[in-house]
Amino acid sequence: MALDSAIHAGDVESVVKILSSTMVETEPSDGLITPKAMWSDLERLSSILKIIDCLEVEDRNRDVLGDVYEYVLSKMSTAGHYGQFRTPRHLIRFVAEAVAPKDDDLVLDPACGTGGFLIAAAELAKNNRLLRLVGEEIDPTISKLARTNVLLHGLENATISTSDSLSGEGVLADVILANPPFAGTVAAGRSDRFTVRTNKTELLFLELMMDRLAQGGRAGVVVPWGVLTSPAVAATEIRKRLVNDFRLKSVVELPSGVFRPYTGVRTAMLFWSNESPAHDVLMIRIENDGFSLDDRREPIAGGELSSALALLRGKSKASNGLLAKRVRISEIAASGWRIGPSAYVDHRPHVGGQIDRADALVLRVSDKIKTMAASAAKLNKLINSDNSSQTVARLRVSEFVDVIKRSVQPESIGDDDRYVGLEHISSESGLWRSVPAGAAKLRSAKYRFMPGDILYGKLRPNLRKCVVVDTFGVCSTDIIVLRPKEEESAHFIAQQMRSEAFAMRAMQMVGGANLPRIHPRDFLEIQLSIPKSLDEARRRSKVAELTQQLSLNAAELSEQMRVLNQSLTQEP
Repeated sequence: MALDSAIHAGDVESVVKILSSTMVETEPSDGLITPKAMWSDLERLSSILKIIDCLEVEDRNRDVLGDVYEYVLSKMSTAGHYGQFRTPRHLIRFVAEAVAPKDDDLVLDPACGTGGFLIAAAELAKNNRLLRLVGEEIDPTISKLARTNVLLHGLENATISTSDSLSGEGVLADVILANPPFAGTVAAGRSDRFTVRTNKTELLFLELMMDRLAQGGRAGVVVPWGVLTSPAVAATEIRKRLVNDFRLKSVVELPSGVFRPYTGVRTAMLFWSNESPAHDVLMIRIENDGFSLDDRREPIAGGELSSALALLRGKSKASNGLLAKRVRISEIAASGWRIGPSAYVDHRPHVGGQIDRADALVLRVSDKIKTMAASAAKLNKLINSDNSSQTVARLRVSEFVDVIKRSVQPESIGDDDRYVGLEHISSESGLWRSVPAGAAKLRSAKYRFMPGDILYGKLRPNLRKCVVVDTFGVCSTDIIVLRPKEEESAHFIAQQMRSEAFAMRAMQMVGGANLPRIHPRDFLEIQLSIPKSLDEARRRSKVAELTQQLSLNAAELSEQMRVLNQSLTQEP
């Protein structure tokens, strides 16, 4: 059997191709927009597992089965929903290597997802049969995926429980590796037992992990940027405790984009141990993680993670061109306990460093140009493809999107949360930007949005302000937050809503003479012109997505060229 041969040979690519050929993609009988792609739903995943169950699992093929399974998980289109993001594998490996689990450690991930951190810990251990692995996951479906994943990797000493880590006591761990949920909140009852007064998941999980780290234990955790810099009382108290009551060894800042294509949210990594505090903290700012920072995330030259790891593990005394600095605790306290590396290492202190920065920018600009060229080629092919079927159907907006009204008060919005106002959305083009909420000085309630949502400006709809966002954030209440019922249709629907015809229909429904607004109820009744042909609907959706991608890349390229010019002309 070809599948057995490929598995025994360790050829993951061939295994995936063979498995994918066994899947028959079905079309909806009356749907107009494409269903979720292959590998994206649990039914297909179940089919793959049934095939794997029939195979003979031996020591020589167990690892490749695990790799295949992780490949399937990485292609699931549900990744990124509800704050669940699959941590990039190279970052998982970096965190695990920096913490360096020992053979007899108990390793805990209290928000384990599909088990990536636990598997990385086992791969690094000299004898992983002695290593005790504990994973906790609140989502029953994701928990099942994690159990399957660790079993396929041969980790019989791993325990995965479907449980809410925030709601009860748990085992103390020698090592904690985690990327807990962020940009989320919990009900008041779930946070009552914590000393920090907040309902933000990222802060509650940090307190939880501090409490569950055994004496002498070590932790490596991925956190959103706001945890490091927010002036909110809860965030400040968590940072103060981390610095004063534990040994915060290092903070590693990551570039925005490492979690693309799911989100562009800014993140960092914290490394600490349950020991007496040190006199300083190693601050490291990574500008290149070895991959492009667009949705393609392709390998690029100049990655800095290996140098950062050597510095973290004491194998290198020099920074080797890294933006790195040891910062005394007294300086951190004076800053309001802010621990964002950018505040302490914001430039390279020598001429050669300026050249390094310029070289890195040149690489980014070059990579962006390649991305734009590839997108332009795809767009040209789609535009010139056969589109003979022009028959359209007129369907209400409500058949394609739901209106989301997740209101949030200004005191619950972190300074580093991303904010989008009407002024940040360009008319007609689909271009947009966001700003830190702290800089916007928000004083009234806003709406929350998530990656893949459509933001539509309901004030003066003739301005045709409508975009698809790729990050979490909050927006003005003069914006309607729309969640597509089929995520693949988002760009196509947004393009339709930016059309002149749609704007004319919307303007016929507005109320208010001086500040004309359309009510969400009326907005949902507007009709869209949708191709009856499923293939044509797919084609137009892809054209819309590539068009916005090109526009966004062009805007980013322009900004990067400006920064590059500034870097090259800056006085040393």
